[in-house]
Formats: sequence, structure tokens, C-alpha cells
Amino acid sequence: MGKDELKFKAVVEKQSLIATLENLMDSIQVGRLYVGDGQQGILLVPAPHLKLEIRAESKKDKEKICMEISWRTDSKEFAFKEPELVISSQAPEITYESEAGDADQEYQESNEQTEEELR
Repeated sequence: MGKDELKFKAVVEKQSLIATLENLMDSIQVGRLYVGDGQQGILLVPAPHLKLEIRAESKKDKEKICMEISWRTDSKEFAFKEPELVISSQAPEITYESEAGDADQEYQESNEQTEEELR
């Protein structure tokens, strides 16, 4: 089979991007993914195991996230591994156990001292 390719770039509003991503998710779920720009299009059939590559980048005045989803159309499949990636609107709190333990100990000692002074 030859190579069919469609490239698309545009500046879009956030809601339009969300709708596009939702359509992408729905199409992958159904197992048929048509991508077209009104002049040409490609129909893709996602395999059961997909390869996901994500790169996030933050610079001084520009941030971006790049996502690539690929799969094999022949009988070979990618080795499946459950991802450890987290995508969320909230960043996790990072605590360092030794520092947190020291701070907790200092707080507890301070409270004990205050309680003794109140007696």
C-alpha cells in the first residue's frame, strides 16, 4: 500500500479544539477514524493496541504539547504496556519525606511547648 497523508494546521479557539479531540476519542472508540479537510481525506482503522507518544514543553513565552498516536496495520503489534502517564488539570503536590518529617516534628514540638506554657 502507498502512502496517504493529510497535514492540517490552524489557529482555533479552545472549544473548537476540545470538540476535535472529543471527535478523535469517539472515532477511536468506534474503530473508524476519518480525517479530512474538505478537499481530501483519509479513513484510518485503529488497531486494538495503539502507540502513544506525548511531548510537553514550556519555554519563556510559548508552551506546547505534541501527541502522536500510531498503530500497525499488518499482523505485527506493538508490545503492550500500561502507561504511567498522568494528564490532569491539577499538578500533584511534591513533598520530600525527610523535610516533611522534620517540619512535622518541629510543629509538634512547638505545639507541645505552647500547651505547657498555657498550663
